Amino acid sequence: MGQLAIAAFVFAANVYQGASARAVKEEEAQSYREAARRRLAVGTAEVQEDQRNKEFAYSQALAQASAQGTKTGDPGVVRLLGDIVAEGEYHVLARMYTAGSEAEGLRHRGRVAQSEGRAAMTAGVINGITSAVSAYQGFGKHTTVTSAPKAVSKTKALQIQRVSFNQSQMGGLDVAGFGSRGRLA
Repeated sequence: MGQLAIAAFVFAANVYQGASARAVKEEEAQSYREAARRRLAVGTAEVQEDQRNKEFAYSQALAQASAQGTKTGDPGVVRLLGDIVAEGEYHVLARMYTAGSEAEGLRHRGRVAQSEGRAAMTAGVINGITSAVSAYQGFGKHTTVTSAPKAVSKTKALQIQRVSFNQSQMGGLDVAGFGSRGRLA
């Protein structure tokens, strides 16, 4: 009965260890998800700032062209304003892409951490089962002798085949008529 309690304790300890590792990884995954949300928020602010800068540069160029007396329909002015708008759009889209890809990287790291947590829990259960079985078996293994040593007569061999013995925790064998290591006395 005691060996069953020890095996249950060993199992519970390993499962607890797996659950603790999973909880740590879940917390790590949550922090990655929060970091991804913050990165998107910062990226949105950066995109809005780039959008304002683009519009400001466009209006500055238009005002400067008008102040010089150049018509806004002049091909050079139209080309310059188009370049300003295109460059501004490029910066806006680049900021959006950068923020989105960095946030996706953080979310991916969160998914990896969550997966590692599930794996740690599974490993804890498996380790618990194997450790519990090992602990249970280590406190007294009941085995039957199936063959006799070659130097024993057939009659003695038949008697030995029917004898059961217990293997103690230290590995010694106790068989009637044999020494502590299973050798003839």
